[in-house]
Amino acid sequence: MNIQSANYYKEWLLNESDVTERLITRDLSHLSTLIPSETRIHLIGICGKGTATLAGLLIEKGFKVTGSDSTFYPPMSHIVDALGIPIFRTYDAKNVEGADIVMVANVCPPDHLEVLAAKEKGILQISMSEALEYFFLEGKKNIIVAGTHGKTTLTGMISWMLTQAEMDPMYFIGGVIQGHKNSHRFSNGTYTVLEGDEYDTAYFDKGPKFLHYLPWCTIITSCEYDHVLMYPSFEEYQQAFRFLIDETDPEGFLIVHESVHALLKKECESFAGKLAVYGQTNASSFNIISTSFNETTSTAVIDHDGATDSFAIELPGVFNLENALAAYIVGTICCKVQPETVKSGLASFPGMERRQEIVFESEDYLFLDDFAHHPTAVRVTLEGIRSRFPERRIVCLFEPRSSTSRKKIFEEPYSKSFNAADVVCICAPALRDNDDPNDFVNIKHITDLLNASGKHAFSCTSPADLIPFLETNIKPGDIIITMSNASFDNVQEKIKTLLESKK
Repeated sequence: MNIQSANYYKEWLLNESDVTERLITRDLSHLSTLIPSETRIHLIGICGKGTATLAGLLIEKGFKVTGSDSTFYPPMSHIVDALGIPIFRTYDAKNVEGADIVMVANVCPPDHLEVLAAKEKGILQISMSEALEYFFLEGKKNIIVAGTHGKTTLTGMISWMLTQAEMDPMYFIGGVIQGHKNSHRFSNGTYTVLEGDEYDTAYFDKGPKFLHYLPWCTIITSCEYDHVLMYPSFEEYQQAFRFLIDETDPEGFLIVHESVHALLKKECESFAGKLAVYGQTNASSFNIISTSFNETTSTAVIDHDGATDSFAIELPGVFNLENALAAYIVGTICCKVQPETVKSGLASFPGMERRQEIVFESEDYLFLDDFAHHPTAVRVTLEGIRSRFPERRIVCLFEPRSSTSRKKIFEEPYSKSFNAADVVCICAPALRDNDDPNDFVNIKHITDLLNASGKHAFSCTSPADLIPFLETNIKPGDIIITMSNASFDNVQEKIKTLLESKK
């Protein structure tokens, strides 16, 4: 992180009400010289998307690793359980005993039980992003995938494509490629592919995680207001991506969606390295000029400086074709892989768990699970499913669990997010300690708007209510999709059991 961005977010830290607890003095100068086999790192919050992935990388590099958390749900819980390391399923001061370093997940406040124990014992605390920076990223060509939407899928797609091209990448994804067990791959190769999260780094560092990732190539898929608890305005949200562009190697690459280019045009055009803009209009240097879909394949024809090419992927929807186009640019332009090899890798990419993942399929029903929660992500995901199955009825079960989705500002956008669905049931979230009752989403308002637009929209108070709802409202031929950025109380298994009983 350069001095300008570091000072910018230090001011944020200084404005915190508990700033005296957040300001800690640390010496990180020795991290790059540590001997892994002689170093134990304890990860607080190990079941997070990033921390579970980091744990796998640390183990493969030879570090001694332990971890603790209070909640475990798929797919990261499966990764954690498979690590074969001591895992503490409750937080306790004793968990940090014997650790040389404590890695603090960004969900941990300064008064966290294990954070206080680390302070008392004088154990060095670092963030997940700093662990990546010092232990894995120095001297690498780091490909950072950032943006409001599509990060996980595109990171997985690029990682898969470069692996299939025998480029030996190391990768770090906030999700699991379907059919695989891990969200990471350790390698000493030239390239590292990382999912770049714009959320804050740790209780002692209010800057976005991705500013620590030493980007050689930055991809920004989208920029829409999100993470409203961290960013007080859309302008501040955009500023994080401006800093990311500024952090990118001036001899490297910047690849942005045309919507990002329009929003951050000054920063994109002043980037000293090579700029590529992708999308579906003539404003893009890589332009999708036509698309086609069937039940198994999505195909795009693209234009670049008057030269045309085409590729096909297994994933549904225009948004996934745009992801594939960004991966195509990374492969052919940045990493100099032959186009046919790149296209072969894209065609074989199986997708990510919890991204339009098939949970159950029979002659009568198709059941998908997805992580979408932002209004735009919900909309494009449903549109993608509709493009693949234009004649089938879509029943969408949605849980607004994320902090963004629980705000009143998103009620109107959500009323338009389900246009591609036929039946919608929204599970009303419970009020949490950090929710403002005066700025809390009104599910009835959303369902009223949906019903007024001709949809069949319902609400429920618990994920358990979805089972009787489905028993009454589904019929043969339906596609059922669950959408939540959390576990949805594992209702997916109950739905699968219900559908199996209807075979």
